[in-house]
Amino acid sequence: MRVKDQAERATAYKGFVTDALRHPNIVGCHWFSCRAEPTTGRTLDGENYQNGFVDVADTPYTETIQAAREISYHLYEIRSGTETARPQLTAQR
Repeated sequence: MRVKDQAERATAYKGFVTDALRHPNIVGCHWFSCRAEPTTGRTLDGENYQNGFVDVADTPYTETIQAAREISYHLYEIRSGTETARPQLTAQR
């Protein structure tokens, strides 16, 4: 999935995990990598996605980390269908 910026990436992350939690046939999901791939690409195939929670210099992708926190705090409520509207958490560094 292509996204235009980190805010859209965080929204996509929340949608992916929330959809997985709400689906009765899915028992779990995971995030591909903690660290993103180098901009110049991997050695073998040149793949260079921003698929981590931090970049290659360990700089956090704050928006995605905050999205993961928001979902994690309420994942059991989402899974059980007892979720209620919650205020948006603010990004922290």
